[in-house]
Amino acid sequence: MPPAEQNQLLVRLRWTAFLLLACSYVLVFFHRTAPAAIAGELTRDFAVGPASLGILAASYFWIYTVMQIPTGVLMDTLGPRRIVAFGGVIAGIGSIIFAQADTLFVAVVGRALVGLGVSF
Repeated sequence: MPPAEQNQLLVRLRWTAFLLLACSYVLVFFHRTAPAAIAGELTRDFAVGPASLGILAASYFWIYTVMQIPTGVLMDTLGPRRIVAFGGVIAGIGSIIFAQADTLFVAVVGRALVGLGVSF
């Protein structure tokens, strides 16, 4: 492959990676703020009070906070490509679980998995 074509391919791959990570960041921001936007629906659907709703919203941040140091170590040992991809899969599974939740416990597990996934 000539150097000019190889250069174009690298530029295209870099932009693709950048756009994927930028979209991921938008989704992370969405997950941080979503419980506040749908608090009324969550309270009604799960028949819970404000304290339980707070636990649901905070479960994302608890896992996210605890995983910051281990994530740094994993990034150093396994590399960012593997860890970011793995985190995206975990966050996706957590999103599906949260969307399908019919009890508060299942919703908390889904939110915690999203927090775990986006901590990577």
